Amino acid sequence: MHGVIESYIFNMTEEIPWGLSADPPASAPGHSEIHLWSVDLLQTQADETLLDASERQRSLKMAPQRRSEFTIGRTLIRSLLAHYLDLQPEVIKISIDSNGKPSLAPPQQQLHFSLAHSNNQLMIAFARSPVGLDLETPRPVKNFMKIATRLFQPEEIRRLEAIAEHQQQHYFYHLWTTYEAAQKMHGEGLFGKRTSASYSGKFMLDDGTIGAVCIDECSSAPVEVSCFEYNSCTYVDHDVMREASLEIKY
Repeated sequence: MHGVIESYIFNMTEEIPWGLSADPPASAPGHSEIHLWSVDLLQTQADETLLDASERQRSLKMAPQRRSEFTIGRTLIRSLLAHYLDLQPEVIKISIDSNGKPSLAPPQQQLHFSLAHSNNQLMIAFARSPVGLDLETPRPVKNFMKIATRLFQPEEIRRLEAIAEHQQQHYFYHLWTTYEAAQKMHGEGLFGKRTSASYSGKFMLDDGTIGAVCIDECSSAPVEVSCFEYNSCTYVDHDVMREASLEIKY
């Protein structure tokens, strides 16, 4: 996975390119840290052996493509949580709240995670604090200004209106992914209670996919984001992981 990631406070942005190295994470993310994992759905085979009984039943009702995405996502979440918590994947229990947000079931609640996918890219964010992640592939949107007026803050709308018309839809997607990531952080729906994040990072991949990750972190320390590419949906094998580490400062 290649691209750039930005962090921003008010109107300040910092763009940081990333590169990939061979070292996997030795431990789970600490405070003020986010681990972002990506997987190419076309290069990953769905394996239902790590699904629990309820997940298997749920997957049977899905269309084939959605079933494959769901299975790969759940398998990757369990594999990585098992790695972080030093447990077998089979004992990782995932609960679903009333809004459909998945999380670690008690008593294994040391880590928070959020999953998103767009086209053939699936990503998962892990953090010690509530975290939200969103990915979108830009495509023409009719009446996007009407959507912006309904969902975004007045300052965001003013910035959107102020930029060149041919750039507005692109900027709209940056606002949209940041908004949706913040809503997912606490399990709110798109039209639920608006939530705010102490940190928001936005990024774009080489294929044009736009993403954002938000965290509700009490610490004032700079947020460090580490980005990993996972090339297998079996139990974590250090030989199939590559890592890029970014320190993002306000």
